[in-house]
Amino acid sequence: MSKNKITIYLFLFIISALVTTIFFNHLINQTTEEIKKKNKGNSSKPIQIQEEQYKRNKENNIKKPEGNNRKESEYYIITSNTLNIRKSNNVNSECIGMLYKNDFIEIIDKIDDWYKTKDNEFVNKNYLKIVNEDNFIRKQKNVSRSLFIRRPISIVNSKSNLHINDLKTLLSGTKLEGIEEAILKAERDYNINSFFILAVARLESGNGTSQIAREKNNLFGLNAIDKDPYNKAYNYNTKSESVDSFTNIIKKYYVNKGLNTIEQINTIYSSSDKWSNKINNIMLSDYQEVKKLD
Repeated sequence: MSKNKITIYLFLFIISALVTTIFFNHLINQTTEEIKKKNKGNSSKPIQIQEEQYKRNKENNIKKPEGNNRKESEYYIITSNTLNIRKSNNVNSECIGMLYKNDFIEIIDKIDDWYKTKDNEFVNKNYLKIVNEDNFIRKQKNVSRSLFIRRPISIVNSKSNLHINDLKTLLSGTKLEGIEEAILKAERDYNINSFFILAVARLESGNGTSQIAREKNNLFGLNAIDKDPYNKAYNYNTKSESVDSFTNIIKKYYVNKGLNTIEQINTIYSSSDKWSNKINNIMLSDYQEVKKLD
């Protein structure tokens, strides 16, 4: 083949390649422009902007759990001689506790004339006075913790606000040492006042010295019927076990059946009509001892 022919073929090949390249570039550019126009018509945004907007929308629409929306606690002092603690925000609601003049209470919410406590109970606002001093209350550096302990009343399904250290002090040097955590757990689990639980244990076991308490770990005289108290009394592996059993019985067979005062419980629990007075006196004595602490 001559050099002239080779040159011609090479020239034609180059021209063909250029035409093909131009054609495909035009096709690609046209497709790209169509895509841009389509996207513009749909008002779409770059992916990064869309993701940021989505995150913002999501954050704005998500509702935080109710507990996180709780307002900052406020503290009040009781101004009346006594103040009933009620189960709901209604004057006809069940009374489940009582506060006394100069006691303190922590409030987390307000509903009309009723203030809600941290224990989800209610008190009437007309007998409260707010304590504003930051150093005195909010930081709680100069506040006696015992000021928040509730004076025990005849209603057994009520809270005490006792602390483990309070019970340890009250039981120090007695044969009842070691049941402090069991008493507080029983109050949490069954809503039976710790002062009441301790008072019955003190009375029925002689502060843990009775034979039934020492040999059967039965601190409450459970099933210790008058005819044969020792042999009939229940036996427990530990004293703490008897605390749980007693509180469960009080909750199930008394409180749940409408017998929620010490006087009502007395009619079935003990053959002595003075039992309720003795329990009330022990509770009051323990309360006065706790108030001296801090």
